[in-house]
Amino acid sequence: MVFSSLLFVFFFLPLNLLVYHLVHDMKKKNIVLLCFSLVFYAWGGPKYLILLLGMVFISWLGVFAYMLQIYLDFSAYSDM
Repeated sequence: MVFSSLLFVFFFLPLNLLVYHLVHDMKKKNIVLLCFSLVFYAWGGPKYLILLLGMVFISWLGVFAYMLQIYLDFSAYSDM
């Protein structure tokens, strides 16, 4: 599916916007956008979805390691 296809313009995009605006909680809105994004990329081929999920997981691990390093680094100064 590409952005200029009729399926995207008249079905996928309106459905995405409708569901997004029906949800009121910001965390749930982010989940809706994530799910629709994964469906959009999976439409192009499952190998791209696997690639995207792998990249998201690696990025998440990097941020987690960075935050853990900051937490452990600053926890040594909590006694001062």
